[in-house]
Amino acid sequence: RGDLADGTEALFQRRRENKQRNLQLIAAYFQRALKKGHLSQDADPEVLALSLMCYLSGIALEHFRDEEAVKLERNAAKMIDQFLAGLSCNPCA
Repeated sequence: RGDLADGTEALFQRRRENKQRNLQLIAAYFQRALKKGHLSQDADPEVLALSLMCYLSGIALEHFRDEEAVKLERNAAKMIDQFLAGLSCNPCA
């Protein structure tokens, strides 16, 4: 039992580390967009990265719950574009 618990904990730890690394990469992307003036100056790249990850996880979860309602193949690109469009500022003040 201890070995299984240890192995499971190690798996979860690797998953947490990978998630943190991914969040850092996405936050760096948003930081570059902020510096280039594509985002409002009060945007928080780390919060935006977390928000995007949660949004994508939610889309995946809803797809698994009801594939017909979400119609991922038809709507995924539009859903992501809509989310990202809400982050842009044209033009930023």
